[in-house]
Amino acid sequence: MSSLAEDIQQLELNKEDNIQQLHKDIEAEKRTLAQLNKNRAKLSVKAVHQKLLGDKDEELQCIIEKQRVDAVVSEHEKYHTQVIETCPLCLDDVKVTAPGSITFFFCCGKGTCHECTKEVGGKLDSCPMCRAPLPNSDKQYVSLLKKAAKNGSAYAQMKLGWLYLDGTQQGIPINHKEAFKWLNLAGDQQYPGALAKLGEIYDDGLNGVVNKQPRKAFELIKKAADVGDACAQENLGHMYMLGQGIETDMAKGALYATLSCCEGRGRLGAHTLGMFYYLDDASVFEKNLYRAKYYFEMAARNGYPDSLGFLANVLFDIRKQQYDGSIAMVGYNSIPKILYYARKGTANGHGPTSKKMNLQLVKQLEQQGQKTCDNCIKEANAGQNFNHCASCKAAWYCSRECQRKHWMKGHKLDCIKHDTPVEKVLGHSTYLGG
Repeated sequence: MSSLAEDIQQLELNKEDNIQQLHKDIEAEKRTLAQLNKNRAKLSVKAVHQKLLGDKDEELQCIIEKQRVDAVVSEHEKYHTQVIETCPLCLDDVKVTAPGSITFFFCCGKGTCHECTKEVGGKLDSCPMCRAPLPNSDKQYVSLLKKAAKNGSAYAQMKLGWLYLDGTQQGIPINHKEAFKWLNLAGDQQYPGALAKLGEIYDDGLNGVVNKQPRKAFELIKKAADVGDACAQENLGHMYMLGQGIETDMAKGALYATLSCCEGRGRLGAHTLGMFYYLDDASVFEKNLYRAKYYFEMAARNGYPDSLGFLANVLFDIRKQQYDGSIAMVGYNSIPKILYYARKGTANGHGPTSKKMNLQLVKQLEQQGQKTCDNCIKEANAGQNFNHCASCKAAWYCSRECQRKHWMKGHKLDCIKHDTPVEKVLGHSTYLGG
């Protein structure tokens, strides 16, 4: 029976073997494409190998990025102790990175990890640890919560502080002094979520309790980020990137953004990393479209709509690079997905810069597309615009017959219904464990 150390060593060896094999596969596809170019092969033949080359390159880049992320997390945790809870069901140690990392049962003060909670969720009428009946009313819930808080549970203290702050759940009235008291007690135990919330309070001020103290706010947010709070990490990364209240430091911005994304839950942090990899600025990272794509997908999947427009532009650049500038190859056409993301980003995004960028891309592709039939490549007459596919609104035809033929040629593989929910369209790459 192998030891844990031997298992880890074998995993690392397998990873290196995988990287070496991907390098070999990439070189083999490049040689194949060079030969096809020499023989003036059809675009449809080349497209198969161009897609394979792109897929292999993306997989390689994401594995290398995973190694970078692991190294950053490992180095950071050498100097900053993380808050760990042990799940009593699976006995796994769980880093407390966000409020949903652990589901607590206030009867005994213990909690289950995310995976165990999903497994038993909705089936419980008693605590899986102490077998006490679960509360069946707000009054019982609050009573157990207060008891756990008074007994020193940092999570219960933080939760009680949140409830007093908002006054919107379980019938607890707003009481800023009580909120501040309980959050400070949890913060004294270095509980990440409490430190992060206290940082927000000092940043905004709390009427009748504490005035704005930007320096104190920064210290608390940084402390929360260092002990593992993902929200604090991505906010701190963004602050360093933009120089909000602190001196701009791109390296530290990338560090904290990376820490916030290590479990695939990043929103603002993932968007920040996407920007670092997309912008042509080598001060932190070399430009890498595949890594930018991964992080913009992560941000959008986790509810950050401004990433959709950047994702559209990344895909546009990838497909020009991947298919020698031919971005409308039927069956490999990324225009429907690009327009889908750009339109969704325009409709749902908040940043004026990203909205302007999205509108420019949509306008460019629509003006070009409606002048040429996607099937027969016929040009429209002066002042004429062809009709678009009613489903994706991203392919144009001179006639219904051309539309029918184009569908059978491969548009059915490319078409994305314009009202499809975003989460069903976004890629679910597993290269980084997302």
